[in-house]
Amino acid sequence: KLVKLITKYGLGNNIRLKNFKNSKNLYSKYDFSFLISNTESFPMVILESICEGTLCIASNVGDISKIITNRKFLIDNTRNINIHVKKIETLFDLRLDSKKYNKISSDFLLDVQKKFDLGIIYPKYYKFWSEL
Repeated sequence: KLVKLITKYGLGNNIRLKNFKNSKNLYSKYDFSFLISNTESFPMVILESICEGTLCIASNVGDISKIITNRKFLIDNTRNINIHVKKIETLFDLRLDSKKYNKISSDFLLDVQKKFDLGIIYPKYYKFWSEL
């Protein structure tokens, strides 16, 4: 149905429909990921990236700092390109030291697991919704 609407309105050059992709093993193909944005809430893409061992640099907006607690990987001023470049250079340098990269990646994962594991989150949500 969407394909017909896209064709009907001549939007084929502007809209690309992609099939659903399972994110498992998607991020592990990359050395790092970036999420540069002026507004976010709680982006799952960062959790997915970290869970596959891929370090992430992201804008310090919304709840991102609850996911990425290491300030070296947060960008406070998303409009300053020089800050982006320095953060990217830091990641490239870090990637040259695989032992250090793997340690930081492992620390990120442990931190995420401690805070957002289903066994931790589910009881909190259950309690919240059952008290309404």
